[in-house]
Amino acid sequence: MGIMEIVKKGFGIANKNVQLLLVLFVFNLVGTFLRTPFMQAAPTAPATANLSPAIIIISILLGLIGVLIFGGVLGSLKEYIQNQKAQLGHIMQYGTKFYLRVLGVWALILAILIAFTLVVAFAISLAMAIKNLVGVVILLAVALIVSGVGLYVFILLFMAPYILIADDIGPVSALKKSINFVRGCLGKIVSLFVMLVLITVGIGFVVGVIAGLITLALKGAAGQIIVWIVASAFNSYVNVLLPACFLLIYLVSSKSSKSL
Repeated sequence: MGIMEIVKKGFGIANKNVQLLLVLFVFNLVGTFLRTPFMQAAPTAPATANLSPAIIIISILLGLIGVLIFGGVLGSLKEYIQNQKAQLGHIMQYGTKFYLRVLGVWALILAILIAFTLVVAFAISLAMAIKNLVGVVILLAVALIVSGVGLYVFILLFMAPYILIADDIGPVSALKKSINFVRGCLGKIVSLFVMLVLITVGIGFVVGVIAGLITLALKGAAGQIIVWIVASAFNSYVNVLLPACFLLIYLVSSKSSKSL
């Protein structure tokens, strides 16, 4: 199955799974409503508002709930891809089943990326502290190389959450499988990623224009609420389309689904 066919099928899956779109839509909209009062603080102290305990707590809670929904959506998408149907009631079932494993694989990926970031930050800070030109060049070169390696490692690990749910395995096994899988079809995955980014940016631009026109036409709270609804609908669709495509490329390539 080629990239275009995967994207086309991904759109078809997103269009047919309205129940998943509704779950994500409600989650995104509620999250927006909860965060907005704190983000719309007085212009004189935006930094204080953005770092307030309330917004930090809300963001953490939404993130933890987001992990539950992510696992539920991916599990339901896998069910649909394999059986051509998915039940709304299974979202919570999949979410709870994969919750700790999804949280674990994301924590491992984040820890690895943080390690690379710390090395880069240390090299740059050391380069700024010394006065030797040769040393500065060497340190900056090291920072650049480590950044490149870190990006490559992230690409290798990118498919781990999808593989974890597709094969129903643990975080470490998912990371290992992701490395082997991505190495085997790196060009295909990067091409799919780039195409999805371009599609998302294109649709996002249109949605942004529509939201801007709405804001101009409807002043005050009414316009803002409609913009929130439009933005939540867009984010919900993207959050079904992209996982569907990445699940498809793995299931097709690994032949994990007999129905494809």
